[in-house]
Parts: sequence; structure tokens; C-alpha cells
Amino acid sequence: MVKENVRNFYLGVLSQLLEKSEEELAECKDSRMIEDLGMTSMQLFPLIGALVDEYDIDVDYADFLTNVHTVNEGIDYVFSRIAKD
Repeated sequence: MVKENVRNFYLGVLSQLLEKSEEELAECKDSRMIEDLGMTSMQLFPLIGALVDEYDIDVDYADFLTNVHTVNEGIDYVFSRIAKD
């Protein structure tokens, strides 16, 4: 799986949930999703669900919340889960 594909999917889902353009989110790759972009915990569930469905990976909500703070960290997290399988 190419990391660029993961990035595009992740930004697409995030774009829908946060009602921001993918381009805007790509420019905010080091922004903290909750603190800087205003993501709520209720938006994290559909994000995680979309990632689980798309990539058939296990994502623990608490683990995701602990280890993923920025947009880039989210992309890296998903890519690392895919690489393990």
C-alpha cells in the first residue's frame, strides 16, 4: 500500500468530518486535530470506523487517541497498521 493512497483517503475522510477542504488540511499536516482543527471526540469514531472499513485494520480508540494528535501522525499511524498486516 502506497503511503500517498493512505494520505489521500485519510484527508478525504477528515475533510468530510471537519467540513474543510483537503487542500486546507494538507497544509495543516502538523496541526493538532482536536486543539487546532476543532475535531470532537464524536468525530473520531467515524474517522476510525472509516479507516477500519477501508483498510481492514484493528484500531483501538484509546490507542488512537493517545498516539495520534496531528494530521500527519494519523496518516503515519494508519500506514504503520497496514504495514504490520
